[in-house]
Amino acid sequence: MSVLTVVNLRAWYVTRAFGIEREVRAVDDVSLSVERDEIYGLAGESSCGKSTLIKTIAAAIRPPLRVMSGSVTFDFVDRQVDMHAATPPAIAAIRWSHLSYVMQGSMSVLNPLRRVRHTFIDFAHRHIAKPMPEFLAMVASTVNSYRRLIPGFWAPTEASWGVENRTCALRVIPGSASSQRVEYRIAAADINPYVALAAAIGSGLYGIENKIEPDAPVEGNAYAQKFPKKRALPRTLTEASERLKQSKAARELFGDAFVDHYAATREWEEREFRRAITDWELARYFEII
Repeated sequence: MSVLTVVNLRAWYVTRAFGIEREVRAVDDVSLSVERDEIYGLAGESSCGKSTLIKTIAAAIRPPLRVMSGSVTFDFVDRQVDMHAATPPAIAAIRWSHLSYVMQGSMSVLNPLRRVRHTFIDFAHRHIAKPMPEFLAMVASTVNSYRRLIPGFWAPTEASWGVENRTCALRVIPGSASSQRVEYRIAAADINPYVALAAAIGSGLYGIENKIEPDAPVEGNAYAQKFPKKRALPRTLTEASERLKQSKAARELFGDAFVDHYAATREWEEREFRRAITDWELARYFEII
């Protein structure tokens, strides 16, 4: 059975200048099929229409490119999709989970239909809904990490996101294609960069694969707003370690061996801290107890 069937596909670049409409027939009456487990190669001279054909097959087109006629049908495991009859939400549901294409330009490896800003926001959406509180021990990995995760300290207390909002866990920073980014405001100077990046990237991928939908960005002071209990960040390293151990997402992404060992090291860290007598305790209690 064919996984891809293209029938009589026509896609033209249509422009208009000085009252005259012109067309470039980049894809003109193309038909092909690709079977399951088959690798299909597309070769041709520069500017012959190879990239336009791939864009049209992937429904990744923008004006002045127009699909004039024909059909593109993908037969996925759970559904058939006519790419040029499907609605935008239907296309979004399969993009990157079932279908993707990467342009040959090194600067174009993100989704070519979306602005870089929206790609970063999409990643932020999927990161906060579930994994962030469960993975906190991988980012806030010391006892001292939790001293700054308190209201009013310009560090988050819940899994939240906002545009240019420093009271949220994820701050989306608008800008040009070269400066667009997401600030991960949980992390501090005491992180293990390898473990923290694994948590951030892994949780984003988990959200994408499991189609976790976002809520609205936080506007105003996040500390003054109410969030679902499951979005609250653990308040201590012990609590964070327990959440990590119980996390199915963490075990799916990082494996049982890592989760069990890493959580055990963080529990040991907290126990060692509990054995120590701080200067504050000596000054506070030595003379009065």
